[in-house]
Amino acid sequence: MLTRLLTLVPLLFAILDGRLLAESSVWKITGAQTSIYLAGSFHILKASDYPLPPEFEEAYENSQKIYFETNLDELKDPVVIARIVKLSLYPDGSSLKDHLSAETYEKLKAQCESAGVNIASVEHYRPWIITIMISLNPAKKDGYDQTQGVDQYYFNLAKEDGKPVVGLETTEESIQLLSSLGDQLDEELISEALHSASESNESVDKMKDAWRSGDETGLQTMVADQVKGYPKIYKLLFLDRNANWSKTMESALSQPGISMFVVGAGHLVGADGLLAMFRNKGYQVEKLNISLAAPEPPADLNAHR
Repeated sequence: MLTRLLTLVPLLFAILDGRLLAESSVWKITGAQTSIYLAGSFHILKASDYPLPPEFEEAYENSQKIYFETNLDELKDPVVIARIVKLSLYPDGSSLKDHLSAETYEKLKAQCESAGVNIASVEHYRPWIITIMISLNPAKKDGYDQTQGVDQYYFNLAKEDGKPVVGLETTEESIQLLSSLGDQLDEELISEALHSASESNESVDKMKDAWRSGDETGLQTMVADQVKGYPKIYKLLFLDRNANWSKTMESALSQPGISMFVVGAGHLVGADGLLAMFRNKGYQVEKLNISLAAPEPPADLNAHR
């Protein structure tokens, strides 16, 4: 649906000044000492979604240090991988059937069967990793790929360019958080994933459209507000992490140099988002907009003027 509109972006001419104004999910935060960029990431994209809006490139080029939710190089470390595998399994040998309600388990089983997955093959995994599988599979079939995500793209680019990369939290901290939710929250996590999986990929396309244009209201409705239906999960995955990340961001604002922070766009928007935090603290927050010169009309049209 909206994917074609995004890959074949129509040229919208601003008649009055002959320029084209682009918008995206990149904001500049300015303090007394310096500025930082908050770049909202869309974690899964298609190859056809590139190049990204020019605001991303401007933020990257102007920044000396690039922050991400986690340092993606950690996923190449065998020790970290072993820890992830360990944390993704129930330590006592129990299974999903022992921890989920009968109703949710049957729904999960049906979802697995529809995806061609035997539930026995994932029976001993914790719900957080099952949730990732459920969430990614439909999008992957439609051409989306996490290796094409904004964070992965800029992580690779920063490494190539020799720019320092920093994780706002370690991979193990992220996984430990998900593994410690407990049965009640695990049940909610699976329920939300099953609900989302019942929707078509149009919802992913709509979310991507809102992300690409920097539509704060749209992103809030489709990301943050949905998770708010599960208050404890919202607190753990959004509120607490935003509060922790904002400390590092404020520290960067008090030091020389400019930094770019690439985090999930859902963390930026809404009353509890990072943008609101900085606005409430008196920082100057502006959406990055790059005016591009409108293309020249074809020569044959000029001839008739």
